[in-house]
Amino acid sequence: MIKEIQRHPATSRVLHADFMRVDPDSKITLVVPIRTLNDENCVGVKASGGQVNHLINDVEISCLASNLPEQLEIDVLELDIGDTVSLSEIKLPEGVEITLLAQAEDRDQAVVSITEAREMILKKKWNLKEKTKKKEREEEKEGEEGETEDTQKVKTLLQKGRIKFFKKRTKRITIP
Repeated sequence: MIKEIQRHPATSRVLHADFMRVDPDSKITLVVPIRTLNDENCVGVKASGGQVNHLINDVEISCLASNLPEQLEIDVLELDIGDTVSLSEIKLPEGVEITLLAQAEDRDQAVVSITEAREMILKKKWNLKEKTKKKEREEEKEGEEGETEDTQKVKTLLQKGRIKFFKKRTKRITIP
């Protein structure tokens, strides 16, 4: 079994390989990657616009050399927004166990989750802001309907051209 491979940084040619002799009847412990299947076709991604979050990329397993998987695979096709897959829910090949779970049951961790995309969250916030701005505009219009005599005088002077507004930091009125 190959333990480690060293490659040349520029050419990627193999410089050195370390091998490990393995007893076929004893368990070995090593780290394998976790891959997800059907990321793009996931219900939470395709229908709801969510995104797949990989919380753990690899995990330490213990098994016989003959049962050693190249990687652990998780099918996320049926997951919707808010769903998670934990270590205990991963379907393992026969004879393979996750060492973290073998130590204690309370060490179960989330591996993959489907969350709402940041764009969706921002759109929801933006829609709320737009709604509040519309309400403010409506309230301003309602406030204009109940004008005082002074505001009516200013409006008539504006229409006659006797008052001018200069926009800087605040509105200023000049009377010639």
